[in-house]
Amino acid sequence: MAHRSTAQRRAFRLPALPTTTIGSFPQPEEIWRARADAPEDQRRLLDEVTRICRVLLET
Repeated sequence: MAHRSTAQRRAFRLPALPTTTIGSFPQPEEIWRARADAPEDQRRLLDEVTRICRVLLET
């Protein structure tokens, strides 16, 4: 076990407490409206998610 965890730390260079962003993206009212108004309107939803991701990457 110790050998494997040492090898993994070297290979992956993970932080001491790795985190994930799955489920933690903001979901503003525009996204909820897009889902409710027209589930097939994926373009508007994708544009808003892209905008939010850009904001998060800039900070």
